[in-house]
Amino acid sequence: MKLFIYSIYDSKLKAHSTPFFMVNQQIAMRAFINAKQDTSTEINKNPQDFSLWEVGCWEDSKGTLKNYVHNIL
Repeated sequence: MKLFIYSIYDSKLKAHSTPFFMVNQQIAMRAFINAKQDTSTEINKNPQDFSLWEVGCWEDSKGTLKNYVHNIL
């Protein structure tokens, strides 16, 4: 199974969060949008400072990891 790797970039900190795995881009986008709307998250307090990035993919059947960087949201 292929899992895609995502990270949230904080423009004020100038750093990416710890990466997390999702099955596809739509699920990652939904999770990020939900975090922006959740009043208990740091992302909600300053949503303009955060963006979602796809940073790679993991292929578990081959044990391979590909790195790349794509800005999603």
